[in-house]
Amino acid sequence: CEYLLKKGHSVGGIDNFTLGSRENIIQFSNNKIFKFYEISITSPSFVNELSKKLKDETIDEVWHLAASSDILKGVINPFYDHRDTFKTTWQIAEFCKVNKINKIVFSSTGAVYGNHKGRYYEDKTVPRPISSYGTFKLASENLLRTFQNDFLETVVVFRFSNVLGPYSTHGVILDFIKKIKKNGSLQVLGNGFQQKPYIHVSELIHGMDVISKKIKNKFEIFNLGPEDTGVKVRDIANLVVKKFDFPVQINYESSSVGWVGDIPTYKISNSKAEKIGFKPTLTSKEVVSRAINEIFKENLER
Repeated sequence: CEYLLKKGHSVGGIDNFTLGSRENIIQFSNNKIFKFYEISITSPSFVNELSKKLKDETIDEVWHLAASSDILKGVINPFYDHRDTFKTTWQIAEFCKVNKINKIVFSSTGAVYGNHKGRYYEDKTVPRPISSYGTFKLASENLLRTFQNDFLETVVVFRFSNVLGPYSTHGVILDFIKKIKKNGSLQVLGNGFQQKPYIHVSELIHGMDVISKKIKNKFEIFNLGPEDTGVKVRDIANLVVKKFDFPVQINYESSSVGWVGDIPTYKISNSKAEKIGFKPTLTSKEVVSRAINEIFKENLER
Protein backbone atom coordinates (compact mmCIF):
# COMPACT_ATOMS: atom_id res chain seq x y z
CA CYS A 1 0.00 0.00 0.00
CA GLU A 2 2.76 2.43 0.94
CA TYR A 3 4.59 1.86 -2.35
CA LEU A 4 1.50 2.13 -4.57
CA LEU A 5 0.17 5.21 -2.79
CA LYS A 6 3.50 6.98 -3.25
CA LYS A 7 3.20 6.21 -6.95
CA GLY A 8 -0.15 8.01 -6.99
CA HIS A 9 -2.39 4.96 -7.32
CA SER A 10 -5.77 4.83 -5.58
CA VAL A 11 -5.66 1.78 -3.33
CA GLY A 12 -8.34 -0.27 -1.64
CA GLY A 13 -7.00 -2.58 1.05
CA ILE A 14 -8.74 -5.69 2.34
CA ASP A 15 -7.78 -7.73 5.39
CA ASN A 16 -9.38 -9.58 8.30
CA PHE A 17 -6.28 -9.17 10.51
CA THR A 18 -5.74 -12.89 10.95
CA LEU A 19 -2.03 -12.08 10.74
CA GLY A 20 -1.95 -8.42 9.74
CA SER A 21 -1.75 -5.45 12.09
CA ARG A 22 -3.90 -2.33 12.17
CA GLU A 23 -0.81 -0.40 13.21
CA ASN A 24 0.62 -0.98 9.74
CA ILE A 25 -2.12 1.05 8.02
CA ILE A 26 -2.68 3.86 10.54
CA GLN A 27 -0.32 6.05 8.53
CA PHE A 28 -2.74 5.94 5.57
CA SER A 29 -5.90 6.80 7.53
CA ASN A 30 -6.00 10.41 6.30
CA ASN A 31 -4.99 9.59 2.74
CA LYS A 32 -7.90 10.40 0.42
CA ILE A 33 -6.83 7.85 -2.18
CA PHE A 34 -6.70 4.98 0.32
CA LYS A 35 -9.75 3.06 1.48
CA PHE A 36 -9.74 0.07 3.77
CA TYR A 37 -12.31 -2.70 4.21
CA GLU A 38 -12.13 -5.16 7.09
CA ILE A 39 -13.61 -8.22 5.43
CA SER A 40 -12.78 -11.92 5.45
CA ILE A 41 -12.10 -13.01 1.88
CA THR A 42 -13.16 -16.57 2.70
CA SER A 43 -16.59 -15.47 3.94
CA PRO A 44 -19.52 -16.70 1.79
CA SER A 45 -20.74 -13.10 1.55
CA PHE A 46 -17.35 -11.69 0.49
CA VAL A 47 -18.04 -11.17 -3.22
CA ASN A 48 -21.42 -9.49 -2.72
CA GLU A 49 -20.30 -7.46 0.28
CA LEU A 50 -17.19 -6.03 -1.35
CA SER A 51 -18.92 -5.54 -4.70
CA LYS A 52 -21.51 -3.33 -3.02
CA LYS A 53 -18.86 -1.29 -1.23
CA LEU A 54 -16.90 -0.75 -4.45
CA LYS A 55 -19.82 -0.32 -6.85
CA ASP A 56 -18.83 3.27 -7.66
CA GLU A 57 -15.11 2.52 -8.05
CA THR A 58 -13.18 1.70 -11.22
CA ILE A 59 -10.70 -1.10 -10.51
CA ASP A 60 -7.88 -1.71 -12.97
CA GLU A 61 -6.24 -4.68 -11.26
CA VAL A 62 -6.17 -6.76 -8.10
CA TRP A 63 -2.98 -7.60 -6.21
CA HIS A 64 -3.79 -10.87 -4.48
CA LEU A 65 -1.45 -11.17 -1.48
CA ALA A 66 -3.77 -12.99 0.94
CA ALA A 67 -2.60 -16.36 2.29
CA SER A 68 -1.94 -18.33 5.44
CA SER A 69 1.72 -17.43 5.74
CA ASP A 70 1.94 -19.24 9.09
CA ILE A 71 3.52 -22.29 7.47
CA LEU A 72 3.91 -24.28 10.72
CA LYS A 73 0.19 -23.85 11.38
CA GLY A 74 -0.49 -25.41 7.99
CA VAL A 75 1.82 -28.31 8.80
CA ILE A 76 -0.25 -29.09 11.88
CA ASN A 77 -3.55 -28.64 10.03
CA PRO A 78 -3.62 -28.16 6.21
CA PHE A 79 -7.18 -26.83 6.55
CA TYR A 80 -5.75 -23.34 7.11
CA ASP A 81 -3.75 -23.44 3.88
CA HIS A 82 -6.77 -24.69 1.95
CA ARG A 83 -9.00 -21.95 3.37
CA ASP A 84 -6.65 -18.97 3.54
CA THR A 85 -4.32 -19.70 0.62
CA PHE A 86 -6.49 -21.52 -1.94
CA LYS A 87 -10.04 -20.42 -1.14
CA THR A 88 -8.96 -16.77 -1.06
CA THR A 89 -7.75 -17.18 -4.64
CA TRP A 90 -11.06 -18.65 -5.76
CA GLN A 91 -13.03 -15.89 -4.02
CA ILE A 92 -10.90 -13.08 -5.42
CA ALA A 93 -11.16 -14.51 -8.92
CA GLU A 94 -14.94 -14.69 -8.52
CA PHE A 95 -14.97 -11.06 -7.34
CA CYS A 96 -13.03 -10.10 -10.47
CA LYS A 97 -15.46 -12.03 -12.67
CA VAL A 98 -18.52 -10.37 -11.15
CA ASN A 99 -16.99 -6.91 -11.39
CA LYS A 100 -15.38 -7.39 -14.82
CA ILE A 101 -11.83 -6.84 -13.54
CA ASN A 102 -9.45 -8.36 -16.05
CA LYS A 103 -6.06 -8.45 -14.30
CA ILE A 104 -4.75 -10.24 -11.21
CA VAL A 105 -1.21 -9.94 -9.83
CA PHE A 106 -0.64 -12.97 -7.61
CA SER A 107 1.92 -13.58 -4.87
CA SER A 108 3.03 -17.19 -5.06
CA THR A 109 6.15 -18.71 -3.55
CA GLY A 110 9.35 -20.58 -4.25
CA ALA A 111 7.87 -23.32 -2.04
CA VAL A 112 5.94 -24.60 -5.07
CA TYR A 113 9.20 -26.04 -6.43
CA GLY A 114 9.93 -28.37 -3.52
CA ASN A 115 13.36 -29.97 -3.23
CA HIS A 116 15.53 -29.88 -6.35
CA LYS A 117 19.23 -29.92 -7.07
CA GLY A 118 20.36 -26.83 -8.92
CA ARG A 119 18.71 -23.48 -9.43
CA TYR A 120 14.94 -23.06 -9.74
CA TYR A 121 13.69 -21.90 -13.15
CA GLU A 122 10.09 -20.96 -13.94
CA ASP A 123 9.93 -22.87 -17.22
CA LYS A 124 12.36 -25.74 -16.60
CA THR A 125 11.99 -26.79 -12.94
CA VAL A 126 9.01 -29.07 -12.37
CA PRO A 127 7.02 -27.95 -9.29
CA ARG A 128 6.92 -30.66 -6.60
CA PRO A 129 5.75 -28.93 -3.39
CA ILE A 130 6.36 -30.77 -0.12
CA SER A 131 4.27 -28.51 2.15
CA SER A 132 0.54 -27.82 2.15
CA TYR A 133 1.41 -24.12 1.80
CA GLY A 134 3.34 -24.79 -1.41
CA THR A 135 0.66 -27.21 -2.62
CA PHE A 136 -2.17 -24.69 -2.30
CA LYS A 137 -0.08 -21.87 -3.78
CA LEU A 138 0.54 -24.08 -6.82
CA ALA A 139 -3.15 -24.99 -6.92
CA SER A 140 -3.93 -21.27 -6.88
CA GLU A 141 -1.55 -20.68 -9.78
CA ASN A 142 -3.31 -23.38 -11.81
CA LEU A 143 -6.74 -22.06 -10.91
CA LEU A 144 -5.74 -18.60 -12.14
CA ARG A 145 -4.25 -20.15 -15.29
CA THR A 146 -7.62 -21.76 -15.98
CA PHE A 147 -9.52 -18.55 -15.31
CA GLN A 148 -7.14 -16.58 -17.53
CA ASN A 149 -8.27 -18.88 -20.30
CA ASP A 150 -11.88 -18.02 -19.43
CA PHE A 151 -12.71 -14.54 -18.09
CA LEU A 152 -9.41 -12.95 -17.02
CA GLU A 153 -7.19 -11.26 -19.58
CA THR A 154 -3.93 -11.01 -17.63
CA VAL A 155 -2.49 -12.98 -14.71
CA VAL A 156 1.03 -12.30 -13.43
CA VAL A 157 2.34 -14.83 -10.90
CA PHE A 158 5.39 -14.06 -8.75
CA ARG A 159 7.25 -16.84 -6.96
CA PHE A 160 9.08 -15.16 -4.10
CA SER A 161 12.26 -16.20 -2.40
CA ASN A 162 12.15 -15.59 1.38
CA VAL A 163 10.98 -12.03 2.09
CA LEU A 164 12.23 -9.77 4.90
CA GLY A 165 11.67 -6.16 5.91
CA PRO A 166 9.46 -3.79 7.90
CA TYR A 167 5.80 -4.43 8.84
CA SER A 168 6.62 -8.10 9.40
CA THR A 169 3.94 -10.35 10.83
CA HIS A 170 6.11 -13.48 10.74
CA GLY A 171 9.48 -14.68 9.47
CA VAL A 172 12.79 -15.86 10.85
CA ILE A 173 13.93 -12.54 12.36
CA LEU A 174 10.67 -11.70 14.11
CA ASP A 175 10.40 -15.30 15.30
CA PHE A 176 13.87 -15.14 16.84
CA ILE A 177 13.17 -11.80 18.55
CA LYS A 178 9.92 -13.08 20.06
CA LYS A 179 11.55 -16.27 21.36
CA ILE A 180 14.41 -14.38 23.00
CA LYS A 181 12.07 -11.85 24.60
CA LYS A 182 9.87 -14.61 25.95
CA ASN A 183 12.47 -17.17 27.04
CA GLY A 184 15.77 -15.29 27.35
CA SER A 185 17.24 -17.93 25.04
CA LEU A 186 16.80 -18.97 21.43
CA GLN A 187 15.61 -22.38 20.27
CA VAL A 188 16.25 -22.70 16.53
CA LEU A 189 14.24 -25.14 14.44
CA GLY A 190 16.68 -27.44 12.66
CA ASN A 191 20.48 -27.47 12.86
CA GLY A 192 20.85 -23.89 11.60
CA PHE A 193 22.64 -24.84 8.40
CA GLN A 194 19.53 -24.17 6.32
CA GLN A 195 20.63 -21.62 3.72
CA LYS A 196 18.13 -19.57 1.74
CA PRO A 197 18.05 -16.46 -0.47
CA TYR A 198 16.31 -13.34 0.88
CA ILE A 199 14.72 -10.39 -0.88
CA HIS A 200 13.78 -7.11 0.82
CA VAL A 201 10.06 -6.34 0.74
CA SER A 202 10.66 -2.91 -0.83
CA GLU A 203 12.55 -4.43 -3.76
CA LEU A 204 9.97 -7.20 -4.05
CA ILE A 205 7.08 -4.74 -4.47
CA HIS A 206 9.11 -2.66 -6.89
CA GLY A 207 9.80 -5.76 -8.96
CA MET A 208 6.12 -6.73 -8.99
CA ASP A 209 5.20 -3.23 -10.15
CA VAL A 210 7.84 -2.98 -12.87
CA ILE A 211 7.13 -6.41 -14.33
CA SER A 212 3.34 -6.54 -14.03
CA LYS A 213 3.03 -3.27 -15.98
CA LYS A 214 4.69 -4.95 -18.96
CA ILE A 215 2.50 -8.06 -19.07
CA LYS A 216 -0.76 -7.88 -21.02
CA ASN A 217 -3.28 -10.45 -22.24
CA LYS A 218 -1.47 -13.56 -21.02
CA PHE A 219 -0.49 -15.74 -18.06
CA GLU A 220 3.13 -15.36 -16.92
CA ILE A 221 5.22 -16.61 -13.99
CA PHE A 222 8.31 -14.87 -12.60
CA ASN A 223 10.72 -15.73 -9.81
CA LEU A 224 11.74 -12.79 -7.64
CA GLY A 225 14.89 -12.95 -5.55
CA PRO A 226 18.68 -12.63 -5.61
CA GLU A 227 20.73 -15.27 -7.39
CA ASP A 228 23.26 -15.64 -4.56
CA THR A 229 23.64 -18.66 -2.28
CA GLY A 230 21.65 -17.06 0.54
CA VAL A 231 22.33 -16.83 4.26
CA LYS A 232 22.57 -19.61 6.86
CA VAL A 233 20.03 -19.59 9.68
CA ARG A 234 22.95 -19.79 12.14
CA ASP A 235 24.31 -16.51 10.79
CA ILE A 236 20.92 -14.83 11.18
CA ALA A 237 20.64 -16.14 14.75
CA ASN A 238 24.07 -14.76 15.65
CA LEU A 239 23.23 -11.32 14.22
CA VAL A 240 19.91 -11.15 16.07
CA VAL A 241 21.48 -12.22 19.38
CA LYS A 242 24.04 -9.40 19.12
CA LYS A 243 21.22 -6.84 19.22
CA PHE A 244 20.31 -7.81 22.79
CA ASP A 245 22.12 -6.33 25.78
CA PHE A 246 22.28 -9.65 27.66
CA PRO A 247 23.87 -13.01 26.79
CA VAL A 248 21.56 -15.30 24.83
CA GLN A 249 22.06 -19.06 24.62
CA ILE A 250 21.33 -20.45 21.13
CA ASN A 251 20.14 -24.06 20.98
CA TYR A 252 19.98 -26.05 17.75
CA GLU A 253 18.32 -29.30 16.80
CA SER A 254 20.04 -32.17 15.00
CA SER A 255 17.69 -32.23 11.99
CA SER A 256 18.73 -30.61 8.71
CA VAL A 257 15.16 -29.33 8.25
CA GLY A 258 13.25 -27.03 10.56
CA TRP A 259 9.83 -28.63 10.10
CA VAL A 260 7.92 -30.99 7.87
CA GLY A 261 7.83 -29.35 4.44
CA ASP A 262 10.85 -27.13 5.06
CA ILE A 263 13.20 -26.72 2.10
CA PRO A 264 16.58 -26.35 3.82
CA THR A 265 18.62 -25.06 0.88
CA TYR A 266 17.66 -23.67 -2.49
CA LYS A 267 18.70 -21.18 -5.16
CA ILE A 268 16.47 -19.42 -7.66
CA SER A 269 16.97 -17.89 -11.07
CA ASN A 270 15.94 -14.25 -11.44
CA SER A 271 16.99 -14.20 -15.11
CA LYS A 272 13.46 -14.06 -16.54
CA ALA A 273 12.61 -11.05 -14.37
CA GLU A 274 15.94 -9.43 -15.23
CA LYS A 275 15.23 -9.73 -18.96
CA ILE A 276 12.04 -7.76 -18.53
CA GLY A 277 13.61 -5.07 -16.35
CA PHE A 278 14.06 -6.07 -12.70
CA LYS A 279 17.04 -7.31 -10.70
CA PRO A 280 17.41 -7.00 -6.89
CA THR A 281 20.18 -4.61 -5.89
CA LEU A 282 20.60 -6.03 -2.37
CA THR A 283 22.32 -9.35 -1.67
CA SER A 284 20.75 -11.81 0.77
CA LYS A 285 23.29 -10.78 3.43
CA GLU A 286 22.46 -7.09 2.94
CA VAL A 287 18.74 -7.85 3.14
CA VAL A 288 19.16 -9.75 6.42
CA SER A 289 21.28 -7.00 7.99
CA ARG A 290 18.88 -4.23 6.94
CA ALA A 291 15.77 -6.15 8.00
CA ILE A 292 17.17 -6.92 11.45
CA ASN A 293 17.67 -3.18 12.08
CA GLU A 294 14.20 -2.34 10.73
CA ILE A 295 12.37 -4.98 12.74
CA PHE A 296 14.22 -4.15 15.95
CA LYS A 297 13.37 -0.46 15.46
CA GLU A 298 9.69 -1.30 15.02
CA ASN A 299 9.65 -3.45 18.13
CA LEU A 300 11.26 -0.68 20.17
CA GLU A 301 8.74 1.89 18.91
CA ARG A 302 5.78 -0.37 19.64
